[in-house]
Amino acid sequence: MFFESDFRLSAPFITVVATFITFIILICLVRLFISPYILMTVYDDCNFLNYQHQYVLRLLFAGISSSYEPQLTTVTVRIDHSIRRCREIPFTPEIMDRATVYKGLHCAKIFIRTAERYQDIKCVTLYHNGRGSILVDSVELQDVDQPNAIIATVKFPIGVEHFMQ
Repeated sequence: MFFESDFRLSAPFITVVATFITFIILICLVRLFISPYILMTVYDDCNFLNYQHQYVLRLLFAGISSSYEPQLTTVTVRIDHSIRRCREIPFTPEIMDRATVYKGLHCAKIFIRTAERYQDIKCVTLYHNGRGSILVDSVELQDVDQPNAIIATVKFPIGVEHFMQ
């Protein structure tokens, strides 16, 4: 019978299989250890293959109140970027935990891939679902494809009455 015949593994076959297994293991290690520390990616009217434009949305904040619960709170940024288009982007606790220092403030970043070009930010609305307050300085949108191309920065006046609660 066909299945009962001897099948000897040749050196080229073993090399191809070993290379394939090594490649798969490397992909898993990169996804496991490196990608969680880069950025979260939001896809706006596209998927990971058919996007045309890439942006980084930064949430710059100065501080949080003592009653703020970072493990339970998701800060949502609602951006109106054209006449009929708006997008709500959630800054989850995992993203807020990875905030870095940028321009002297805490900065949480989200990577956006979209099929539509963002020309400007017409309106930004911030809200969160937790307790306490967070002092937001600004929201910044940068085009990744063009170096140092900050499309829009929306500054929020800093004062006691402007805490986001």
